[in-house]
Amino acid sequence: QRLVVHVVNMSGARRSNFGPPLPIRDGVLRVRGADAGATVRALVGDAPCQTSAEDGWLTITLPRIDLFDVIVVDSSK
Repeated sequence: QRLVVHVVNMSGARRSNFGPPLPIRDGVLRVRGADAGATVRALVGDAPCQTSAEDGWLTITLPRIDLFDVIVVDSSK
């Protein structure tokens, strides 16, 4: 009923350590076979995500990702 996706921003990865990550903007997540009526929420940003469905794919517009976010796709409603 629910799909949980952990989005980790690895832009700060260096050869032997980590620096500050660059924010990721305008990202999208595409999930095949997800319910077109699913509700999607970003937990770190505590906000709903916009979605669209086409040809069996659910396209989710992601919020700005700094270090990480957790996206929950809920088809139980």
